[in-house]
Amino acid sequence: MSLFEAGGSAAHPPRIHGLKLQQSRTPVILPVVYGTARVPANIIWFGDWEPFRLQPGTVGKGGPVLMGWAYLMSYMLALCQGPAVSVNRGWASGSSVYTLDPQNIQEDWAISLGDFGQPAWGYFLGQHPGVALPYTGVCWAAQEWPTNPHNYPTMLAESHPQDAMYQYTFEVTALKPFVDAAGNTYQDANPADIINDFLTNQFYGCAIPSVYIGDLSGFRGYCTAYGLLLSPVFDHQQQAGQWLDLLLRITNSDAVWSAGQLRIVPYADTAQTGFGVTWTPNLTPLYSLTDDDYIAERNAAPVQVQRKIPQDRFNAYVVEYTDRANDYRQGMVAVWSDADIAAYMLRKAQPRQYLPVMGGSVAQTVIQLEMQRSLTVLNTYLFRVDQRYILLEPMDVIAITDTTLGLDAYPVRIVEIVENHDGTLEITAEDLGSNFTPGYPVQPHAPANRYSGGLDPLWINPPLIFEPPALYTQSVLELLVGVSGQNGNANWAGASVWYSLDGTTYQFYAQLNQPANQGFLAAALAEASGIDTADTLAVALYDDTMALESVSGSLAQAGMNLCLVDSELIAFATATVIGSGQYNLTYLVRGLYGSAPAAHAVGAQFAYLGSLTKLDPSILRLVYASSMVGKTVYFKFTSFNGEGGSQQSLADVPAYAYTFTGAAVSTPPIQGGPLWTADAVYATGSVIQADGFYFAAQSGGTTGSNQPTWPLGVGQAVSDGTVVWVNSGPAPAFAQGTITQQGTESSTVSQTIENAMTTLATVSVSVQSTTDIVLLSGLIVTYSPSEPNIQVQIIDQNGKEWAAWNPVAVTTGDFESWIPLTAFVTGLGGGLGGAAVYTFRLQALVVNGTGTCNQAALTAIDLRQ
Repeated sequence: MSLFEAGGSAAHPPRIHGLKLQQSRTPVILPVVYGTARVPANIIWFGDWEPFRLQPGTVGKGGPVLMGWAYLMSYMLALCQGPAVSVNRGWASGSSVYTLDPQNIQEDWAISLGDFGQPAWGYFLGQHPGVALPYTGVCWAAQEWPTNPHNYPTMLAESHPQDAMYQYTFEVTALKPFVDAAGNTYQDANPADIINDFLTNQFYGCAIPSVYIGDLSGFRGYCTAYGLLLSPVFDHQQQAGQWLDLLLRITNSDAVWSAGQLRIVPYADTAQTGFGVTWTPNLTPLYSLTDDDYIAERNAAPVQVQRKIPQDRFNAYVVEYTDRANDYRQGMVAVWSDADIAAYMLRKAQPRQYLPVMGGSVAQTVIQLEMQRSLTVLNTYLFRVDQRYILLEPMDVIAITDTTLGLDAYPVRIVEIVENHDGTLEITAEDLGSNFTPGYPVQPHAPANRYSGGLDPLWINPPLIFEPPALYTQSVLELLVGVSGQNGNANWAGASVWYSLDGTTYQFYAQLNQPANQGFLAAALAEASGIDTADTLAVALYDDTMALESVSGSLAQAGMNLCLVDSELIAFATATVIGSGQYNLTYLVRGLYGSAPAAHAVGAQFAYLGSLTKLDPSILRLVYASSMVGKTVYFKFTSFNGEGGSQQSLADVPAYAYTFTGAAVSTPPIQGGPLWTADAVYATGSVIQADGFYFAAQSGGTTGSNQPTWPLGVGQAVSDGTVVWVNSGPAPAFAQGTITQQGTESSTVSQTIENAMTTLATVSVSVQSTTDIVLLSGLIVTYSPSEPNIQVQIIDQNGKEWAAWNPVAVTTGDFESWIPLTAFVTGLGGGLGGAAVYTFRLQALVVNGTGTCNQAALTAIDLRQ
């Protein structure tokens, strides 16, 4: 059943020839779909056409006037080759556009998945038994009239002037969806299964006997481990070899005949683990050829080399792919080599169209590999050998030695072998090149055409407002901000970001046009640190059209796929879909960049950040001066709809307050310092370097004979003999040169502090030259009351402020520590004409109150290279 509209009047009956139908072509290719794709429907039968009058209206004094006619009919739509697994959702476009959700399809459509031998449509058998064809092997969808009259509304013809049937497309999961070792079924298919079925299937494939297809298990494991799962649609006439070539180019592989069978060999040269499978390449040379093995003409080089010139190498590529997260619209990813462009100028390759790829991250990996092969596979080697090497095949790896060329067991890959009339073999080989690329994350496009411009935008989910730790920001005070709309961002196209320092007067800061990938924990997560392979991070995304992609374990350890759970930074390697918008994230890297590992309850907030080096574009990064530490900033977010209109007013939306803790600016941006020493005496406030961090002595004393286990969290304390050390941030050694230390230490006790800067400690240091780096470390040891509103600074004798912060109390075991302030000063000596003595003061005040500093310490150390 469907509804059509056509113009008409009381004097003119409806005209059937004015009705425009859904595409109906014969002959037409029935699409062969592997995995999950969106396919257009094609009418294979329609009938039971019936017109009826639309609702009348009134015009002036003329009384009722017929506004038009509508048409009802039954029809059947062919979707794709069967047997399919499921018809998931659909789209109808015409005078308006709407989506057929799974429930709508299940309740209002007759669906047949295309089994061979399937029965005919029940409506056929009851109403038209003479044309009741089963359409065996065809996945189809059908509507009948008048069985479901509730499916059509009463419309005014003037509101819907088109006299056309809706154009339908459907998302179908069809042939060979990938199933992992744990039994989980995925939307896409493994290319090995696609190629095997495509070549051997007798109904819709090439019908090649399976004895001619070699063992594809290695290729299957490679595609699984690298996440190269595809969903191709074979929907037009093309040679089978061209379809096969497309799949091989996407998977960075090649096909060869071996002993009368087809086998597929990947170019990849790096082991990979993914989806529970580990794949390892075989790069061991089968033969090692030397000058004694080559056959050369007189006065000719035994191995001839052909090298690409820079003009023949492309350094910029663009690939077009299918974006499932964006209703299967086409997306684009671009990659380029900055270094090669700087050296040889920009050289663009022709755009690639890899539509079987259904996600941006896979598309970027594919095209990055293609560019790297262009830039790193530079040399082609040609040589001749005798029949002893007749067993060699293309894609085999061998080692070649040529003293003239300076090649010593140099590994190459064979790309072509030609057998001459005299029995000699002419071999063409190439460099192995670089066939591995990091899995750079790609932000999925926000689904389009899901907004209505006339409706009010929805409210936002709890916003992301996060102050990253020092190791993340490199000691810069920052906030990360992101928002998303409720109910999966329906009718939410973005928000304006407003900020205030007093909570009353707001200023516009930026506009966010992409929803942050946010959600919450569907299950509790236990506390763990380092690489966590025992726990699963179960996440439910607010927007089920958003996606999380898998990367390798090494990339996760490097901070790819970085996310935030409460205030812990966690990276994950494997993202397993378990439902609509629901993921199980495994191979977790916990407590990254100095964040504290913790247990997280069900419902804890989750946000995807991307990586340290490439922040997700939906996240706003705000940088603040260190003087903001201890102060509060207020945010408001006014959402707008899909047309950029109906923006909420500032008065209607809530304010979100955040007070800076200042942990990031307490970590030094420059590294170096004295090392820990056994059985040594240290005064309170002394600073040492141990295990890659700075530690300040919270209480003086004598160290132990062996180093303690140094805590990795900033602000955490540890006992060492009679000294209590507090972690004050990272401190790798200088990359080069020798550091000599010269400095003094000072501390004071029992100092009353009021709402004015009071000096707690003073220290002097002799600076030899402008290249010296002075390490300053200020420490509040004990203070009352325990939670003060205190501000601390370090100034020099001229009153210049070099550091400022609000001390933060951290409890570790039996210790309550105050995070020290570590700062670096350079360029001092030249300002005073060479060597000079500088005096620094540690000062503090209590905002609108009083307190007592029982002990504080200040250290100054001159670091010279």
